[in-house]
Amino acid sequence: EAKGFRLIPWVGIGYANRFKHESVIRSESPTLNAGLLTAIRLSNRVDLNFEAQGSLLQEHFNRVQEGHTSDGILQLTAGLTFKLGKSNFEVLEPMDYALLNDLNGQINNLRAENQELAKRPKSCPECPEPVAPVVTNNVVDNVVYFRLNSAKVDKNQQINIYNTSEFVKEYGTAVKVIGYADKKTGTSNYNLKLSEKRARAVAKELMDKYGISSDKITIEWKGSDEQPYNENNWNRVVIMRAEK
Repeated sequence: EAKGFRLIPWVGIGYANRFKHESVIRSESPTLNAGLLTAIRLSNRVDLNFEAQGSLLQEHFNRVQEGHTSDGILQLTAGLTFKLGKSNFEVLEPMDYALLNDLNGQINNLRAENQELAKRPKSCPECPEPVAPVVTNNVVDNVVYFRLNSAKVDKNQQINIYNTSEFVKEYGTAVKVIGYADKKTGTSNYNLKLSEKRARAVAKELMDKYGISSDKITIEWKGSDEQPYNENNWNRVVIMRAEK
């Protein structure tokens, strides 16, 4: 298939029937069919089609016995195809596999730590009783990761925004939305603007999709001069910080 032109060969089997009409007897036969279809793109909505089709049938099908092993039928057709409605495919953005690999690595590390912790004894007679710390402030951080050079919130990041909105609604607290960009991509000035776009995109989701009032949201952007994570790709991020 070339751009604006398609060539489609096909084969198949079928069944042919000629109905009885007055003194003409009925005849029928299995068929072996093959053809070649071409389609030429004239515009986004119109194709010009040509098709050559041949069929092999049993010799008696045409009701004339000539001693052949089979009869053949050849057809040539031409026509136009009109596309209605949406004429273009929606382009899907590829997933950021580097980010996925990083997150999978985090999950695997946590699983390994859990396995090591499971090997500890259930009780430790020599250990002193733990004293619960006094918690004076409960800080909840949630993150939204972005693709390279993008300020669009992906669908798979919506759950983090939803969880933050539920926390804000439950405790009536405010949330700080802080945008970042990775240091290894782009200039400092460009990354500062990109981190602002990311922060504002997340704040807009909190307000428009999850009903958080604008007076509950503070927006900041740090660009790439400040990096919250050691892994470069992780810094394509917005951190949502809520306190109660």
